[in-house]
Amino acid sequence: MLKPAEVFSRPDIHGSCLLLMAVDSWGLECLEWEPETITTAVRDEFDANLDALNYDKLQAAISIVGSNLYHKSIGAFCAINKALSFKPVNSSEFNVCTLDDVLWGTTEAKLLEGSEEFVTQGFTHDISRYVGQLLEAEGIHNPPSNLQFAEYDERMAEEVTASEFRDPVAWKMVMQREEEETEQMNQFMGINLMRLFKQLKVLPLSNGTELRQNIDDMLENIKKKLGEYADSEDYEP
Repeated sequence: MLKPAEVFSRPDIHGSCLLLMAVDSWGLECLEWEPETITTAVRDEFDANLDALNYDKLQAAISIVGSNLYHKSIGAFCAINKALSFKPVNSSEFNVCTLDDVLWGTTEAKLLEGSEEFVTQGFTHDISRYVGQLLEAEGIHNPPSNLQFAEYDERMAEEVTASEFRDPVAWKMVMQREEEETEQMNQFMGINLMRLFKQLKVLPLSNGTELRQNIDDMLENIKKKLGEYADSEDYEP
């Protein structure tokens, strides 16, 4: 079991873990605190420093559960994805996301919000088109489940459809490559989910018994989906 000071100071800790630890320590009211107040509380209560990266991860998780900016603002969407992906956020300029940032950011956001809420809120055209462009650049036209909201260039979609009839052999090779890319993305998300759940299991929460049991079940489901790739994941928190 981790100690609270370790949770707030470890560089590899996920944003969801920081959020749960904060709520467990100070209640839901901490979601309304000024950012500096949480930093002070961590230092005063646990004698730990909340560095810039963990600060950004915690604020990203708070923003997801406390507002709908993640779904409405392209700037917030990219900044939150970068923070949850363990990358520094620049508050004075637009934060450019990679596809990996979006893959993991949406995975953790979906976990924090719940699948139904994540889908129901949807995303603005700016966000959906941005994600569509990232996928197009990788030749992905059938995205993973979290990125089903992506919007594609209509002409490019028509070209992909037409290529099936022009050159079936080449089209089949393209589709096979896309399936491989999509499988790699699913593996990336699954392995990171395993790491997150392993961290959640060892959080020193006051009321974490039921949570840990649920996490055990979720870990088993992820391992089944990952198959042999789960065996190569030996991360221990």
